[in-house]
Amino acid sequence: DNVSKDLAGTATRIVETFRVCWLADAQEDGLLKKVQGLAFQLNFGAMRTKAEMFPLLPKVSTYHSLWRSDCSISEALQVLGYIWNDVTFLCHAMDSAGDASGRKDQLFSCIKANLLDQLKFGSEQPNVHFGLGVAAQLADACIFHAEDLLDSAAMHSAQFCTAKLLSFLVGSGSLHPRSLQGILVRLLDEPQRICEYKRGLGPPKLEQLQNFVAKCLQEESLAKDRVHFAQILPKLPLRMMQQESFVA
Repeated sequence: DNVSKDLAGTATRIVETFRVCWLADAQEDGLLKKVQGLAFQLNFGAMRTKAEMFPLLPKVSTYHSLWRSDCSISEALQVLGYIWNDVTFLCHAMDSAGDASGRKDQLFSCIKANLLDQLKFGSEQPNVHFGLGVAAQLADACIFHAEDLLDSAAMHSAQFCTAKLLSFLVGSGSLHPRSLQGILVRLLDEPQRICEYKRGLGPPKLEQLQNFVAKCLQEESLAKDRVHFAQILPKLPLRMMQQESFVA
């Protein structure tokens, strides 16, 4: 549990160090370097913990298609969303249920205050790219689970963190429900394009993704805005829509 606290604390300190200031980082090159630096440092900070907990998992830097220095700001934000979900997943996977909720809220609030609230592009597109990265991490976790690189408990942690993070983005005003619908539709319709790990046996199984989306939509901040998810509801079996959301 101390390791988990150290990882959560390390991630928080890294985000605060790389805090985006719109006035100072308004030039795209400066913003790109800061977002990339944040993603790279977070990944580096989590590598030892990840290797100890899941030694068979490949390193993100060896398979992520956008892990390169010449990517755009939107691509860098996708990488950051992926890594941030990875970090929260690792913290939750080693947390006791009693500590998980507070740690999660701390991490979510940290990335919102130091990054998402500072991306003042006049649209929410930067946060959409971040959300796509979050969804891509979940898609890869499904593949790793299918190949026995993650056990069922770890898969639950991955689903739980993804659902909570996406619903937090909506509930905190960082992402409009319709934008989240677009992300979830892509996850169901184009899993082979969403996932980054291409060396496996194939994309995630549709039923597993449907089950995740159905439970995700039961999150409190999403259930009250069901009208914004009209396009996605027909893609989900009715029996799945009767489930409760994820619990720690």
